[in-house]
Amino acid sequence: MSVTTKPFLSLTLTPLQLPDTNLSAEGSTPWRQEKPSHHPEVVPHLRICPGEPSQLIAQIHNDSTQAWTFRLKVTASIPQAWCQPPTEALEVPGRASSTDSASTDSEQTSSAEAEITFRVPTDFFENHYALAPDSKPLKINYDGHIQVYARPSNAPESAEQLMATAPFKVLLRSHSRYLQYLPQVYREVDFIGRLLKLFEESFDPSVEMMKLMWAYLDPRTAPQQLLPFLAHWVGWPTELSTSHTSPVQVERQRQLIFNAMTLYRWRGTQQGLRHYLHLYTGLPETEQYIQIENTYRTGFELGKAKLNETTIIGGGKPYHFRVQLTAHPPQVSHQDLLDQEALIHTIIDQEKPAFCTYSLHIHSA
Repeated sequence: MSVTTKPFLSLTLTPLQLPDTNLSAEGSTPWRQEKPSHHPEVVPHLRICPGEPSQLIAQIHNDSTQAWTFRLKVTASIPQAWCQPPTEALEVPGRASSTDSASTDSEQTSSAEAEITFRVPTDFFENHYALAPDSKPLKINYDGHIQVYARPSNAPESAEQLMATAPFKVLLRSHSRYLQYLPQVYREVDFIGRLLKLFEESFDPSVEMMKLMWAYLDPRTAPQQLLPFLAHWVGWPTELSTSHTSPVQVERQRQLIFNAMTLYRWRGTQQGLRHYLHLYTGLPETEQYIQIENTYRTGFELGKAKLNETTIIGGGKPYHFRVQLTAHPPQVSHQDLLDQEALIHTIIDQEKPAFCTYSLHIHSA
């Protein structure tokens, strides 16, 4: 004599985003239908923020050895456009038969999961329907049910029947970062969060601007209109015109203002002059492209002079040095250096010691 048991599917609902209110403790336990006619008191609460997707995981448990093909149907008071259940039929395999009495229920049950996505329009709280003076009170709490229609995998679609159902609630709440600064007792009141959201949206532009204030004070990232102001902060003389400059010139001015304190520290030295010419012209900071050498030798001194070795008749210019710039195409052409020759002279006059003289030579590559 054989005993036949009726195949049975059960359903577990797990919200992926719980509400911050006092309902969160009640809705933190997944809902599972143990028997077709049993509805437990605990109903999962899914929190949805306008403009942000939220998911409800439906887990189908199969306590029989028969494989089942199922589909989910959502019936809720929310608009259908907000809910996106799976459109295709899914399958849950049958459990492996076991005669071991020590096997647990979880070992004798197979499961399959389906994800139901909810998305509410971003302007839910601000649209003209919600704010109309003659409109009804805005509804932010909704009820719904998940229904599982299933049939044996080898049966025709006409054999499909309702096998499981589970209730759920949807809570529409605006997300406010300010709640984290309040005691827990205030976070449990939903109205507080929605009230703080008004202030948060008003202050957010100013807060975001303060977060980026560092970028306005860095010459490398500041708007071009701020460069003269930042140059004045460090006492940097600049010929920058915000309306008649090329992007290359503006970028070089950014680097000059940023390195102003370094240039001040090395003023009057070969290292400082070479670094300044490198930043201004764009030439590599090497002897090959920016060459600075002392050309003067001592005059005739009795007991020390050796003609053509350590001295020449007349000596030459005292404290004289030579600057030679070599083009580095395509970044810096010979013509670019010739066009900037006047300002290069100004730079050298500014950086050299007052008692020194110099000569400038510009060469092509």
